[in-house]
Amino acid sequence: MVLNIVFDLGNVVLDWDPQRILAQLQLTPARSEQLQQELFKHGDWLDFDCGLVNEATLIKRVSARCDFSPAELTHCLLLAKQSLTEIEPTVALMEQIHRAGIAQYCLSNMPNETFTFIKEKPFFNYFSGIVISAQVKMIKPSAALFRYTLDRFGLQAADTLFVDDSAANIAAAEELGIQCVHFKRSPACYQSIVQALQL
Repeated sequence: MVLNIVFDLGNVVLDWDPQRILAQLQLTPARSEQLQQELFKHGDWLDFDCGLVNEATLIKRVSARCDFSPAELTHCLLLAKQSLTEIEPTVALMEQIHRAGIAQYCLSNMPNETFTFIKEKPFFNYFSGIVISAQVKMIKPSAALFRYTLDRFGLQAADTLFVDDSAANIAAAEELGIQCVHFKRSPACYQSIVQALQL
C-alpha cells in the first residue's frame, strides 16, 4: 500500500527542455550544439547539480574552454531558470493528492541558484519535505541519496511511490524496494499514480 509519494521536479512538475532554452538564444546550429555540449551535457553541470560548484564557478569554467562570454552564459542560465514553468496536469494532481491527505515529498537534482529562483512557486506548499541535490551534495541516481531521503522523512521504501522521468533514477529507486512510476507525461502515467494512491 502506498502511504506517500515523492516527486522529481524536472519534466514531472516543471518543464525542462535545454533545446528550447538554446533556441531562444538564436545561435547558429554549430554554436548551439557547442553550448549544449559545454554547458548542459558537460560534467561541470553534474557538479553544479551536486552543489560542488556555484553558478559563478560554472560560468568561469565554461567560458574558459569555449568562446561564450560570461554575459552570454549568465543570460542562458537565466533563461534556463525562467523556463521552469509548471506542468499543469501534474500540479492539478498534486492538489488532488493534498486534498486526500497523502504526504508528498520532493527529490530533485537541482543547483542551489535554480532552487532559490523557483522555490516560491505555490506548488511547493504541497510538499511535507524537500530534498535538493545541491543542498545535500548528492545526486540521483545515487542509492545514498534515496536512502537519505527515506531516512530524513521516516519513510518506508515499500510504502513510497517515486515519480521521475529518468529511467536510471527509477531503476535505482526500485533496487531499494521503492514503488515507481516512470513519468512520461502520458494519461497512462497519471492514471498509474491515481491507482497506486487509490484516489
